[in-house]
Amino acid sequence: MIEHPRGIWEFVADAFVLLQYTQLRRSDLEQAVALLARRRLRHAVVQSPRQYGLFGRRGASGLRHEVDAGIVASSWIGLIEVKSSEAISKNDLLIFDGKTMDLYLDRIRNRRSGPHYRFFLSAVPIQPEPAAFAMQRAIILVEPRLVPIPFLLRLVGALQLGVGPTGADMALLIRSTQPMEGIWRPQRGELLLLLDGFDAIDANAARKIQGSWTDLVLDGLEGSEPGWAAKRWRSIEAHLNSAVQVETR
Repeated sequence: MIEHPRGIWEFVADAFVLLQYTQLRRSDLEQAVALLARRRLRHAVVQSPRQYGLFGRRGASGLRHEVDAGIVASSWIGLIEVKSSEAISKNDLLIFDGKTMDLYLDRIRNRRSGPHYRFFLSAVPIQPEPAAFAMQRAIILVEPRLVPIPFLLRLVGALQLGVGPTGADMALLIRSTQPMEGIWRPQRGELLLLLDGFDAIDANAARKIQGSWTDLVLDGLEGSEPGWAAKRWRSIEAHLNSAVQVETR
């Protein structure tokens, strides 16, 4: 199985639990996500919320886009959007897709290392149509009800479920969470658009696969580690409370 770089599945697993248990919204939720990334990715550099640009760099257009959080890990780059509105629209995802593409183009033109992964965290469930768009564009979704795909793939590989997604299903899940380089590949000063047949039908299929496997893997995880989500939340909550106390001293 193709695995995501170290730290990605742990980060989205923590974010998944955070969104299930917390009532934080807006800037408080953005701050919590940044603190969560620092907790899980101890050797990474995490950009604080609501900064303009990515670690001081503008997009290729010259615009300074607001980024809710950025991550520079040892082997990957993360660009994060956090939303707590009542509903996620296609425009929310189009804007995120556009501004991260602009930032990506700047990094590629200036030979900055990758791979670049995009994360869209929502405090509310995302409807099928915008979700399918995000998956077609390889934007990793984290929301309260569905297991994030990098965590889902990890659980399928680790748990003794007896059954698992087909090879074709796994390929769709992996394709929907690949780095930006998997769609727009730099090569000899050019950016190649890789049209590999992953269309709207495939994106909708990947979303349905994610939904159909969520309950199964969560049941399997609960069977092997009873109360895992509550335990993980207590650890996250303690870290967030400790971090806030340090920052307010």
